[in-house]
Amino acid sequence: MISAEEFARSYSSYWRVLLPLEEVFVRLTNLRPDAFASRLPTDVASDRRALVAEVGFVIFARRVQRVEFTQNDLTQVRARLERLRGRASVEKDPSTAEMQEARQIADRIEAYFRGSSADVVVGPRIPGCGLITDCEADVLTASSLYEVKTVDRPFRGSDFRQLLAYCALNYASGRYAVDSVGLLNPRRGISFVITLDQLCYAMAGVAAVDFCADFVSIVSTSGMSP
Repeated sequence: MISAEEFARSYSSYWRVLLPLEEVFVRLTNLRPDAFASRLPTDVASDRRALVAEVGFVIFARRVQRVEFTQNDLTQVRARLERLRGRASVEKDPSTAEMQEARQIADRIEAYFRGSSADVVVGPRIPGCGLITDCEADVLTASSLYEVKTVDRPFRGSDFRQLLAYCALNYASGRYAVDSVGLLNPRRGISFVITLDQLCYAMAGVAAVDFCADFVSIVSTSGMSP
């Protein structure tokens, strides 16, 4: 079994079938993202930014939970990055400057969700299905599911695929009521929010319920390969 994130980055032949309109949609989306803050300047080395981004998100999560960020949290962040990269590549703890930037990232995520009238749930668990194992999305608030991408690049098709994978798995389990999805980039200060139905029509040409059913059918098929 694999993660929803890994499935979103691979299995391109299946995604071409599921999302024939993806390329045009992503190109248009990047022409008009919503700006909620200025771009965050950084002096952090490029090979350390993923660590800083992960630490920033976990600091935000701990604030939502009203607990302190600890060394154990940092150890778990490093373990997650090493697991994703398949090697022990995070060699040292964040420097003072890197921790300062991580807190700025947490500040921006917190500020973005501060206006929400609903409770903010960090790390909503979604049961797996077929090829895909149980997963954990980033943020759920009311009926909106968000992924946080703290990167220097525009939004990618794989970002939207990841959200759609979560929504389809959630559809299969019936765990949450999700009507809209969003991408949030605190480093670039941009976001994009759309209803799930609009996203499925724009990328797949079908309603959300039909996309989710097709996705579940595909990932439940034995013998799949990227």
